Amino acid sequence: MKQLKQIFSSMTARERQMVLSAFVVIVLFVIYQSWTSFTNHIEKLHHRVDNQQQIFDWMQQAAREVKLLRGTESVGETPKGKQLLLGLIDRTAKQNKLASNLQKVQPEGQQGVRVWMEKAAFNNVVTWLDTLQFKHGLVVTDVSLDGQDVTGVVNVRALLEAP
Repeated sequence: MKQLKQIFSSMTARERQMVLSAFVVIVLFVIYQSWTSFTNHIEKLHHRVDNQQQIFDWMQQAAREVKLLRGTESVGETPKGKQLLLGLIDRTAKQNKLASNLQKVQPEGQQGVRVWMEKAAFNNVVTWLDTLQFKHGLVVTDVSLDGQDVTGVVNVRALLEAP
């Protein structure tokens, strides 16, 4: 360490400035590399969770089909309880690429949920509502779609209820 101080103090002002600049660039590069590595790892984990969730959903659907074929379950079984219903809304919104558009999800009555979305892709909203109604047995009691300046983008207010 003493030798480094001696070398540094024996340099001219311009050389010291260049060494310090190089040091700052190297530190910034190391920070940048660490940050990108960290964010890439987080992104991989998100993809992994999404894949696992899709597998889980598929397994639940397969289990329902098996029960239906055995005659022990009715078609379109709906989740029981508000927490399960809220989780279903959130999970299916993520699956239909609407999670970032989901502004508010609020319980309504005994078995209902009121949902607000902003600037959502119309096609994704239709697919999402179809999934909730026909795959999960929810009833779309009330829905309002307001078009935006951008084609194919809507604001959504919907009331969904379990039968």
